[in-house]
Amino acid sequence: MVDENNTTSENTDTSGDDAGQVTEQAGNTQDDTTPPAPAFGDNWRESLSAGNEDYTKTLSTIQSPEEMVKKLHNQEQLIRSGEHKAYAMPTSESTDDQKQAYREKVGAGLTSDDYAGALPDGVVLEESDRGFFDHLAKSASDNYVPKDAFVDMFGSYNDYVSDFIVKRDETDAEQKRATDGALQEEWRGDYKANNNIIDTMFAKMDDNLVEQIKTARDSNDSLLIDNPDFKKMLLGMQLEANPIVPIPQGASNAFDVETELQGLLALSNTNPDKYGLPETQKRLSELYAYKTRDSK
Repeated sequence: MVDENNTTSENTDTSGDDAGQVTEQAGNTQDDTTPPAPAFGDNWRESLSAGNEDYTKTLSTIQSPEEMVKKLHNQEQLIRSGEHKAYAMPTSESTDDQKQAYREKVGAGLTSDDYAGALPDGVVLEESDRGFFDHLAKSASDNYVPKDAFVDMFGSYNDYVSDFIVKRDETDAEQKRATDGALQEEWRGDYKANNNIIDTMFAKMDDNLVEQIKTARDSNDSLLIDNPDFKKMLLGMQLEANPIVPIPQGASNAFDVETELQGLLALSNTNPDKYGLPETQKRLSELYAYKTRDSK
């Protein structure tokens, strides 16, 4: 006989097993849609460097742990292949052939002309720059600096010098305007005459010495010739060595002095009485003093 209760019980147990399987399958399906936990946290650089500043600096250039693994693998392959040795800088024990091979590999020059030949078209070395360039090129050659890198460095230096010269010229012009304004205020009507006295002093000096004086700079990198105190010193030196007789009052220039002098001298014939007056003789003395000033 068949036990209907047992049959029902078995069927019920089967249903329970099926339900468990469905539940388990449902659970597995839910786990598949959940993203895996990251192998490293956001602070993976700090964890790996363990406080070492050099490690931290190196890791800061790497974007992810995966990239780090790739770089490590590539370096390992490079070492195993021996290719890295081809880029090792020669030492004092290296042969000339090894040194030359390395130069060719990295594009370094051997002589100053090698580096000069790498300069862009249109760039011409001035004779005054050649000594500095040769010195710099020798250092670059001794250290196997690639020619393109040297050209970039030399161009950067030239840009700096050009910018420096432009700014210094602007400062010099501003200083000259300030000095001229200060001396015009102080010397007033004698401004042009005093400058002429200084120029006359320079005209009697050796050209090389004049050039040195006019290009000399003080501790602030300002031209001495545009320092008001320096110009007043030059004026004082010239006046002390060659006292200046001023143009007599009433005359504007040497022509006026000569014209008036000849007129007064003529009085000795045309009007002796006026010629003999004290004021006439005093005026003649003033005019003669000015006329003969350069012969003293």
